[in-house]
Amino acid sequence: MFDWLDPRFDVAASSLTLLLLVATVAAAAYGATAKARAAVERLVATPGGRIRLYRAGISRSVLLAVAAVAVVWTDGIDLTDLGLRAPGAVDGVVAVLVSAVLGLSVVVNHVRFARARRDGVHIRSLRAAEETLARVRFLHARTAAERAHAGLLALCVGVSEELVYRGLFIAAGIGLLGLDPLVAALLSLLVFGAAHAYQGWRGVVGATATGLLFTLAYNLTGGIFASIVIHAVFDVAAIVIGPWLAQRIEARPSPTPAVEPAVGPAVGPAVEPAVGPAVELTAAPAAAPAVPATATTPLTLRSATPE
Repeated sequence: MFDWLDPRFDVAASSLTLLLLVATVAAAAYGATAKARAAVERLVATPGGRIRLYRAGISRSVLLAVAAVAVVWTDGIDLTDLGLRAPGAVDGVVAVLVSAVLGLSVVVNHVRFARARRDGVHIRSLRAAEETLARVRFLHARTAAERAHAGLLALCVGVSEELVYRGLFIAAGIGLLGLDPLVAALLSLLVFGAAHAYQGWRGVVGATATGLLFTLAYNLTGGIFASIVIHAVFDVAAIVIGPWLAQRIEARPSPTPAVEPAVGPAVGPAVEPAVGPAVELTAAPAAAPAVPATATTPLTLRSATPE
């Protein structure tokens, strides 16, 4: 692994590398505090605050990239020791395939969780994902202007972090600390994961996992071009495309299923009998015996009811 690297750090290169390491660790430690999160939330709550946040991130990324490349002007280190070489066909294939799969998975998760939130559908992994998303939602672009700045930030972060964590820190582990290349790569990976402490422990685990993909791409291709592309595409999917699609989905009304009528015996109030005077049915008395008609006795008809 990384058998082509043979960097030699002099005092200037060692000092600059140590300075960058301290700066990244200190920034990660502060960013994970409640004070830092509260300050960021206040900033993005103001008009144009998220764009100012993006611009600050772009500026920091440019400074990190320049500082990482500055070690080339010292003795014993050249561009190839930082993974900077002309990309070839393998670089392009790895960059396209890995970035497509990784970026698509990020977008699909954003869409899936957005639909679940809109429809009130319970997903076991949604709660855990929401805890992580709550910590990084301040980075999610919401307007066209924010998406433009966020896309530029994703590109700058992809370049600067790959130069620092994959390029410089792996080289420093080998040439400065004298570590085995595999150990140097793992140590750099741990520092990269810790730099995302502001996302919570799940975010650290996720960043370490994606950082492992970036490291493998670097080792496979012999340069950081593929890693930069994969990293940038991942960030664009995470803070631009995914939130944009989620925003559109949540703005649409939730499809409501038709409610079927309940099948079963009708249940209603008991019908009370009508209240009124009791009617007694009595048999009519038997008719009186008929009187035979005679010449002297006229025939009479008697009523069947008593007089």
